[in-house]
Amino acid sequence: MNHQSKCIPMEIFGLIAAESSDEVLKNIRLSCRAGREIATPMLFRCFSVQTINHHTIKRLQEVATRPQIASLVKRFEYQPRIRKSSHNEAERRQLREQNDLLHPPSRLVGGLVTALKSFTQLRHIELQYPPFGMRTGYNNRGLRILISVTRNIYSNICPRLVSFRVAGLLLIDIPPTLPSDADDGMGAALPLIERLDLDFHPGDMPSGEMVRIEPNGGLRRLLSLVTNLTSLRVGFHLLERSMRLFDWSALQCTTLNTLELVQLEMSGTSLVTIINQNAHSIRQVILESVYLLDGTWAAIYDEIAITEGINDISEIHGRRYVDGRDSIDTELDAAGYRRLFAVVEKRRESQGLPSMRWPISPAGFVYHRDFSYLESS
Repeated sequence: MNHQSKCIPMEIFGLIAAESSDEVLKNIRLSCRAGREIATPMLFRCFSVQTINHHTIKRLQEVATRPQIASLVKRFEYQPRIRKSSHNEAERRQLREQNDLLHPPSRLVGGLVTALKSFTQLRHIELQYPPFGMRTGYNNRGLRILISVTRNIYSNICPRLVSFRVAGLLLIDIPPTLPSDADDGMGAALPLIERLDLDFHPGDMPSGEMVRIEPNGGLRRLLSLVTNLTSLRVGFHLLERSMRLFDWSALQCTTLNTLELVQLEMSGTSLVTIINQNAHSIRQVILESVYLLDGTWAAIYDEIAITEGINDISEIHGRRYVDGRDSIDTELDAAGYRRLFAVVEKRRESQGLPSMRWPISPAGFVYHRDFSYLESS
């Protein structure tokens, strides 16, 4: 390996290592000094917790207590496979071991919090609650650990984060009180985030609970703190009706490049306000099953059309209204979309970008999931 590494330029050697699996990187790291210098940062760039056992705890402590290694971690993923109860003896034994590790005061909680403080170059965090619809069927202790970890992130114990993604959330998982500033030693985790992705699973709420959730609590406070966003995604796997009460004025960022909203009800005025306050930076608007409380989609399409920076509307699938207004202004909306589509197509052409058009049918219509019967080519 020494001979090979002298013959192969370091740049090429690095490209080969970058495409290698973790197992190969481990071997490269142990092969020679050049291999160690190249493979070590790649091997420790992401710390992922998936299986909860004694090995996980040991590895977490080993990395967190070695500053030279801890400083290499750029991404932290906590997506544990929380085991369910089983009649199989071996699986029951594994479940008991997992429960021992999750029992407060848990070494796992302490290890995770220590790690978040020790990973001084940490820039990306991704957390995963149990799969959609399965929260009540999984180990509640595991959920408490996850909630503890997210609360520590909300409390700004992390270094400067670039992206933060949480999947499987409930609105009640976001604490109603969050710190007002970040002058507590470890830097600002929330105010400096650039990409925020909140993926909610309201279907995990017990029957009847959804209507009692106050969306203007923790979510409003969280959005008021992330003032430097370039990308925001707020999505629900089931239509969240309580979001019609949400006060979107809490979102104060003016640097959004991408806005994505999925399966929620909101005011047309609020949507236009968000687009307008980010008019100089916004490039892509993604709307999937967004239901308008007021106004029309035609008016929103016209507003998007005059926002000169927007050059991608291929993921706008709206034209939905709340309270049985589905058929209102259908032709006006379709006409508004046609105008918008034509404007953005010309904009993309001038920028050298490919067309957004779907395949053309023999009848000369552009296929679009909302207006395929009204939108001519």
